Amino acid sequence: MTTAIPKRPKLLTVICILSFIYGLFDIGGCVWSGSGGYQHMLENQRTQTLQRRDQYGPDDPLVKLNESQEESNVKMAEHVKPFLPAFIALDLLSIVGVWLMWKLRKVGFWLYLTAAVLWAVLVLMPAREGGMSATIMSVFMVFVTLVFITLYGMNLKHMR
Repeated sequence: MTTAIPKRPKLLTVICILSFIYGLFDIGGCVWSGSGGYQHMLENQRTQTLQRRDQYGPDDPLVKLNESQEESNVKMAEHVKPFLPAFIALDLLSIVGVWLMWKLRKVGFWLYLTAAVLWAVLVLMPAREGGMSATIMSVFMVFVTLVFITLYGMNLKHMR
């Protein structure tokens, strides 16, 4: 006698695909940042700010805004860099959890939950050093993570 293979709900399919894509992008971003890509971007931003300052003067509101944002970005980059290997490891753990949930295995939810909670803590740690915009962005990312945890939790009944 054969047992019927349970069908994956559409919502679970969608959030698994989104989580998998995000995990890969986040790993790519961590590798890019760790290999100097973010530093190069900051240098370009600084060059543009200096050009605008030369053109419009130091009292230009956009120059002041850019300088403030630069300072925040530099602080954030300094504080995030030591965490990059941990972010990559948690992204990989999250992807494994998502793959297991794709296969309708409950253990995947617990792996994902563990990775997501640790990731959220790590995201918030350097955010406070990066200024208001970094904090707002980090809180938003944690909020989205909590939404995904809730959506996955709602699908636990379909997993074995």
